[in-house]
Amino acid sequence: MPFCANCGNKLDEGISACPNCGAAYGGKSSGGFSWGEFFKNLVLKPAAAFDALVQARIWWFGLVMVFAVGLFSGIGKFIALGKVGTRGFFYDIFFEFFFLLFLVGALKFAAGFFKGQGNDFPGLFIATSASFIAYVPYALLALIPVTAVKIIFLILFSLVQVYLLMGVLESQEKLAMGPALITAFSPILFYIIIEIIRGSFGF
Repeated sequence: MPFCANCGNKLDEGISACPNCGAAYGGKSSGGFSWGEFFKNLVLKPAAAFDALVQARIWWFGLVMVFAVGLFSGIGKFIALGKVGTRGFFYDIFFEFFFLLFLVGALKFAAGFFKGQGNDFPGLFIATSASFIAYVPYALLALIPVTAVKIIFLILFSLVQVYLLMGVLESQEKLAMGPALITAFSPILFYIIIEIIRGSFGF
């Protein structure tokens, strides 16, 4: 089900304007996209925010978020380890893009068990990559030397991304809250485990 890019209201298929606010709706049209509405809906109605982003086909935002997470994590490792951390710097950037591809595939696969109705794979990619905005603050905390503190923040921001991914799945796969929660939580739990292992063993 589509969402109004202006107010976030759910729309019926085939209509040309939002019955709630009167804003024009043109299917996949990119006209009228508002960053202010996007960030407001990202907090209150993530499904509407991601639907608007996909309608506008804004690819670069999510890719910038993924790159930012890898970049900040890599800089923290480089500062902490010096020249020894050079390899880790590039590895962190590569890892985030690899995890993005894994996450998109895992969400699509898991949604199939709940009869997900999404058929727009590029749209799922755009929305999922944008959800990495949840990890940008965590990546900025890479300079904190206490591992226990990092793990706490990792879990906190992972829960934020689960919330955002539920919006992704609602907008792109038409999943209800329960199936969306299960589908979103599984790969993020895997990510938490991998991050803890990487932090504990210095990978």
